[in-house]
Amino acid sequence: MHHLFQIKNEFIPSVNRVPKNELTLRDGQIVQGKILKIFPNNRAEIQIGNHKLVAEITTSLQMNKQYFFQVRADDTLIHLKVLREQTTNVPTQHIAQLLQQLQIKPTKQHIAFIQQLIADRVPFQITDMQQAIKLMENHSNIEASQFDIIKKMIEAGLPMTNHVFEALIASRDQTFSSHIEEMVRSLAHATNVTEKEQTLLQLLKQLRGTNETFPTSLAEHIQRKEGPIASLLQYINTFEREKDAQIEVSKKRMTLFTLLQRGLSQTMKSNTQLTTTQKVLQETRDIFTVCIENQSQMTKAANKLLQLFSNIRTGKLPNEQFILLKQMVHQQLYGTLPMQLQQTLDMLLDENHPDHVTQLHSLLQILCNDVLYRTIQSMIQLPMELESNSTENVQQRFLTHLHQYMNIVGLQDEQRIKTVLSGKASDSTIHIQPSIKMIMLQMMQEPNTIGRNKLEQFVHFIHGMQLQSVQETNHFLHCVLQLPGENIGLHNDLFLHFEGRKNRNGKIDPNHCRILFVLDLKNMKETMVDVTIQKRIISITIYNEQVMKMGKYDRIEKMLEEALKKNEFTLSQITYKPLFEIKKQEQQDPYDRTTNDIERYDFRI
Repeated sequence: MHHLFQIKNEFIPSVNRVPKNELTLRDGQIVQGKILKIFPNNRAEIQIGNHKLVAEITTSLQMNKQYFFQVRADDTLIHLKVLREQTTNVPTQHIAQLLQQLQIKPTKQHIAFIQQLIADRVPFQITDMQQAIKLMENHSNIEASQFDIIKKMIEAGLPMTNHVFEALIASRDQTFSSHIEEMVRSLAHATNVTEKEQTLLQLLKQLRGTNETFPTSLAEHIQRKEGPIASLLQYINTFEREKDAQIEVSKKRMTLFTLLQRGLSQTMKSNTQLTTTQKVLQETRDIFTVCIENQSQMTKAANKLLQLFSNIRTGKLPNEQFILLKQMVHQQLYGTLPMQLQQTLDMLLDENHPDHVTQLHSLLQILCNDVLYRTIQSMIQLPMELESNSTENVQQRFLTHLHQYMNIVGLQDEQRIKTVLSGKASDSTIHIQPSIKMIMLQMMQEPNTIGRNKLEQFVHFIHGMQLQSVQETNHFLHCVLQLPGENIGLHNDLFLHFEGRKNRNGKIDPNHCRILFVLDLKNMKETMVDVTIQKRIISITIYNEQVMKMGKYDRIEKMLEEALKKNEFTLSQITYKPLFEIKKQEQQDPYDRTTNDIERYDFRI
């Protein structure tokens, strides 16, 4: 996987890359440019990077000479102020003079960094340089390879802070899978695990993927006899369920907890018992599904009842309060609950008895527990039984895994909080589920937290992925995803990169785009698949060392071609290349190094 890291970092575009046909100049930037032609009426053609534009000139400059310019932007025009002439080779003394002019100490490290910016034609502002140098000074052992991270921060206009720097380094050098494995190992061997740590462990296991099924997960919770799942099941009675001829009379008055406990623990001796247990499992899953669908309303109503009737915890309520409680339960909570819990409430609200009031208090507390809904959410996404590795199941597993990833990692936490605070969220969306990142940030604020350094590195890693996940310009979209791959049968992380034109809806146009997959497969090992789509015509390049030794894949190629045709795409070609043949393309020097002394002008765009 080490080789894939190196290739991925070169192949996938840098953060917030602007396509070559777009030029963005911001106030205060320092750029290098060259005068190409002089026109009448004080006009000239200037080249900045790969871009050419015509500008009004007001001060003399020399044609075919290169200069450093500082951008000055107002409401109508962009002005370029000449800082000094740039010679062909940009010698060290000229960089030092430029730094002194910018009131920056010209050390060897600072000069080397400026030379890299100039060589890569990266526009920068004075404040960028000052903050970048401060960042370098904060990291005395900064490596030469990490200069590229700071350069990308300047290119992307990201805040020049230690947190952003550490985040980008973490996302470049580390994998999701390794972070999950380390954190699961640390939490699994800890004693006296807190509720936050237990929730984090569940989320990490869910994201990593296991051979769990809904029945095995349910059996594990029932065996513990504690926790929100077991507690909820103990409040669901079976005696008023729809009559099932397969269920013995003695079992019709059991709680769902007891019925499941017996059904899951004993070896099935007949098809009748197996059928009965399967029906009970499906009923439990249906109950959980309703709870997730109505979570916001249920927690809101239960919280409100606990606040209004605070003395319910004593197990005693005056008759007047009990009657009012009963009315409010039916008005605000009853309709959001699964049918089986409605029946439980009917029983508890039948009379004002201390046992009933105590049980009602406990049930309301369970319905307010975020861990309950988080656990249910992960459980109902598990299959009833282990699936085969057919193509259809792999596709479904990938989509399920992607959905879980987007929901529980925390990549959208800030956007969701912003939506809630802006008042744009409806009542049904105002409840924010704790994510992996959110829980880890909370744990980092607490004393005696397990593996604080691991938590910090993991949070840096997630922030780095966020900073690079979506890069957008007026006409193009770039999306990068890095997912743990174990859940879908990979040995390590899955890297996905999408780029392409925007369509009218602001999304990537499927007719004109590029998709890059970086995979670590069981048999084929390290693999990259580069898919290019133009006018619904697809060409695919597969980079892999094993494929080059294994001959042709005519049958698989034919299957792929037919599947694409069903979706109105045409397969143009499939090319196989060795993985380590990939090399970073060298940029052509856009400047003509010949010089011609004619006339000297300054200019205004």
